[in-house]
Amino acid sequence: MLVFYLAALAVLFVSAFWSIDSFTGKLTHVWTWTNFHTIIHDSTYRQIAFRTIWMAAAVTVTDAVIAFPFAYYMARIASPRMRTILFVLVLLPLWSSYLARIYAWRLILNQDGALNWSLAKIGLPVQSWAFTNTAMWIVFSYIWLPFMILPVYAALERIPDSYLEASRDLGARSWTTLRRVILPLALPGVVAGSIFTFSLTLGDYITPSLVGNVDFIGNVIYRNVLGLTNNLPFAAAYATVPAVVEARATRLSLGLWALLVVLFLWIPLVLICVYAFNSSNIQSWPIAGFSTKWFDAAWHNTEARDALVLSLKAGGLATGVALVLGTAAAAAVSRFRFFGRDAITFLLVLPIALPGVVTGIALNSFFGQNPVHHLTPSLWTIVIGHSTFCIVVVYNNVVARLRRTQTSLTEASMDLGADGWQTFRFITFPVISTALIAGALLAFALSFDEVIVTTFTAGAQNTLPIWILGNLRLGQQLPQVNVVVFFVIVMTVLPVTIAQRLTRDTGILRRR
Repeated sequence: MLVFYLAALAVLFVSAFWSIDSFTGKLTHVWTWTNFHTIIHDSTYRQIAFRTIWMAAAVTVTDAVIAFPFAYYMARIASPRMRTILFVLVLLPLWSSYLARIYAWRLILNQDGALNWSLAKIGLPVQSWAFTNTAMWIVFSYIWLPFMILPVYAALERIPDSYLEASRDLGARSWTTLRRVILPLALPGVVAGSIFTFSLTLGDYITPSLVGNVDFIGNVIYRNVLGLTNNLPFAAAYATVPAVVEARATRLSLGLWALLVVLFLWIPLVLICVYAFNSSNIQSWPIAGFSTKWFDAAWHNTEARDALVLSLKAGGLATGVALVLGTAAAAAVSRFRFFGRDAITFLLVLPIALPGVVTGIALNSFFGQNPVHHLTPSLWTIVIGHSTFCIVVVYNNVVARLRRTQTSLTEASMDLGADGWQTFRFITFPVISTALIAGALLAFALSFDEVIVTTFTAGAQNTLPIWILGNLRLGQQLPQVNVVVFFVIVMTVLPVTIAQRLTRDTGILRRR
């Protein structure tokens, strides 16, 4: 699967140097710099690139400012029980439906949405933020905030208490300790979170299309691959842009900040669940009344049910592939030393670090343009696309468990005469079983909710997220969309909750 993914990226890079015949509209396999010349010298595409990069930078800085105090409270001040609760409250929005979170903010920011209703109630002027750069900035910051919180938390949690005590013993004030001790040690976590938020914002084309009114890099790529333009080489060239480029008062204020961050993460999800029971088909706030009539209509919608079946099939098959390949890769990396091990580790996590639009267009190019075969969009192209990043989830869970497992257990088994299969069956498998289950649940939740890569690999097929996206764009069947989104949130939150309980004592959260 790793070779397959790298081959897709290679095809993407090569196709950036091809062109489209202006008369026939067919792909011409002739090397040219025309696509890159257009990107550099056309003011429209330069403006789109600068707008995207500026927005990605603004979102990254915003998330870093919001995440650091919250992560510090979570790692250094909160009790073990509160730390576990906060961890779950951050993790669940991260794994809940991506489209549901965007749609929830669209409802909130509408002219007759919950935000303006709340402002009017307290006597403040209403805002016209819907479909503006401000709306995109808010939604981007909300969507990617957990990707900043978790790495920063992990970095802060690993700082030894003795370092902070030594700083205080030497007479350093809180600000000095923060600047000289905490920030330098937490910097790797901030950098890791910044890479995630910046990269994910660069490649997102769905958020601008649903809550914005201007184009980003991802929108241009989408139109040139799957839209009317149908210029794959130019899209491939443009896709290279995101690929390259402790007093009590303190405790109380940090606790209040943590509460505000949790509310920021959860209020949109709660509101979209409330809209599922709206008795009216008008999407305004407050809702007209409570009713379950749209649940029956959604259940009897054949398009939605067909999309659900396809999503379940793709999620199940991608999870199976990820379990086999992810576990094998984790065992090889954690138990054996060989040349290129670090490089393989980097390449294994690459699919989840690159923007989804890059992965999507790479797979689209590989399926249709390579000289060896020509795969038409089908269930299997969706499964291949989902497997590339689901493997990462399983790999991370299993490799973390294996690294915390003493090798003496395996050695003792072999000393007692057990062969490789017996050692795996009676020693290794029981140790990693909960990590496998957690990885499988997370992989299924990720696959079930995926929309960006799926758009490029599904062809004319509709998974449930694509069905939701299509109706949101057209403004059709919105009451039924609310119900389906409510169902998707439940379908993604439940596996994550179970996975967190299975891994809560495996070192993810340190107990003090």
